[in-house]
Amino acid sequence: MVKKSVIRNDVGARNPYAIIDNLEKKKINWEKKPRDEIRFLFNKHFGMKLEDVFGSPDSPLFRKTGTGAALQGCTDAPSGWYEYPNGKFMNPSPATFDDPVQGCVPNCYMIAGLCSMAWVNQASIGDQVPPYSFTFYIPPFTVQNPTNTPIAASPTTVDTAQLPLKKSDSGVDFVYARSNTKYEIWPAIFEKAYAKFKPVPPDSDGNPDHPDISKFGEGSAFQTLVNLTGKNLALDDKSSLTTSYNSGDDIYTKIKAAMCSGGKKATKAGVAFTYRSGSAYADDKIVANHTYTILGVHTEIPPGSMISKKYIVLRNPFGTTWYKDPKMYDDQGSLARGTWSPLGYRLDQDDGIFGVRADLFQSYFEAFGWVV
Repeated sequence: MVKKSVIRNDVGARNPYAIIDNLEKKKINWEKKPRDEIRFLFNKHFGMKLEDVFGSPDSPLFRKTGTGAALQGCTDAPSGWYEYPNGKFMNPSPATFDDPVQGCVPNCYMIAGLCSMAWVNQASIGDQVPPYSFTFYIPPFTVQNPTNTPIAASPTTVDTAQLPLKKSDSGVDFVYARSNTKYEIWPAIFEKAYAKFKPVPPDSDGNPDHPDISKFGEGSAFQTLVNLTGKNLALDDKSSLTTSYNSGDDIYTKIKAAMCSGGKKATKAGVAFTYRSGSAYADDKIVANHTYTILGVHTEIPPGSMISKKYIVLRNPFGTTWYKDPKMYDDQGSLARGTWSPLGYRLDQDDGIFGVRADLFQSYFEAFGWVV
């Protein structure tokens, strides 16, 4: 159980694609957008090259939000609190793991945890009508909970389906968390509930049901898993760090045995997060200071080889981006060409789901953990 502060609680990168969507006042089809146009949009809205947006410490992805910070809230602030037109909590039920997409605040750790919940146990996220009620959990070994197991906090109530929305060419659109499924609002309502639980201060209108989500900043990916699931973390401070392992193969072995019950699909909710910065992150392949959902593992022996290649399969809470995921590396094997059985489809779709070789996982990711 994580008891100390070795595991960082300042993880968080904003979703630049959601930022540009809102600033352009329309939803952009990033998959079909020519790269030159994408580079133009990044320069137009961030005043820097695309590579610098992902690799520079001055990037708006990593600037803190809130009063007195580098960004005074979001540069793409909402127009107000409204109910999303024709919005349904789920459309249809049940929730799916690839519904949640991060918005314009650095709370990737929460969105990745939400995705993991739906991946390992769809029933854990049930359909609701307002007023919505959510149960979050207080981690052990804290002032509020000195015991060795998580305890349920008082239910967090979201009174209405009102959300911080922004006027767009098509009417209104999400600024913060949204769903891949049209008209669906459960990720946004869940984000609103978790913001109230944290707690995030009310918006300028003073309404306690309107938390100022622009101040929903960096946090702890592991403690958030406990908040969401009510389960204990499996790893301690030291063994949660990838540097504690001798190789990527050792990490693969650990994840497969402990998280995947020996199979390919993760059956326990788990996430991994990257280092704060580094030259390796100077593009949108893997993002610095960012949390990803662990979906499972994959291994294969390429034709003509006697050596197996091992992969960790992940999902980026940014969802669809401009970069085709399987092109991230020149070695994706059958993850790009064939079907990964837990999903039932190939990983060459531009949906934020991809496999990373175990040795590269160890290079890019600072820590990984799960709950039991």
